Amino acid sequence: VTLTTILDLHWFPHDKHVFRIPLECQLYKGNVLQIVDAGSNIHHLKPNPSWDIAYRQAQTESYEYDCCPDEPWSRFVVEVSVFRRPQTYITSICVPLIAVVIVAYSNFHLDREAIDTRINLVVTMILTMIALQLVMVEWMPKIEYLTWMHWFLVSCYGAIVAMCLVMVTTAKLIRTDVEGDDFDQTKLANCMHYFSVWGIPALVGLAWIVLFVAAGFSEPMSQDETVLRNGRVQVYRPD
Repeated sequence: VTLTTILDLHWFPHDKHVFRIPLECQLYKGNVLQIVDAGSNIHHLKPNPSWDIAYRQAQTESYEYDCCPDEPWSRFVVEVSVFRRPQTYITSICVPLIAVVIVAYSNFHLDREAIDTRINLVVTMILTMIALQLVMVEWMPKIEYLTWMHWFLVSCYGAIVAMCLVMVTTAKLIRTDVEGDDFDQTKLANCMHYFSVWGIPALVGLAWIVLFVAAGFSEPMSQDETVLRNGRVQVYRPD
């Protein structure tokens, strides 16, 4: 029999899953047939380049249906852990996005008189991120909720937009003399300048660290619903 299931991809591409496969004989109840483990393993499975597959356990349990609460059935449950390998996604998506944010950050180290050049640099990086996102569409799962990768993309967009807003606001707060050949930063502009040079990279770096650490400590998602290929849905509720 071929079994499929619905995956929880909130942590994509760091998603981890536990597949619980219940096996049961529907001809004999538990008082007639007791299923036992005869040395279950997954040694016969071929390695998958995109996933790490590990055998967790196999156990026998009694299961009662809602229609017959006093008639237990013997059920054999195999648990398999499946972990996606995220290296390809990190290298192909996250690293280019980080590079775009770093290049956009370099505008704070350009001459402050070249405001047009600095704005053009930030706008170019935003367009570059949009182009990368169009390529990412083929890599992203088609689901209705946000995944870990979406939040990483939002952090990159937020960093570049914050850089652009701070840069324009700081330029507006700079005073010039009568001839227009000298600049004088207000106290607020000076604070925003230090925030742009030190605060923005610190906040963005902290956001990235939180995302990666949270993904590393995420727990595997157990799948309780198994869908057979013929269309019938068998709901498994582990005790």
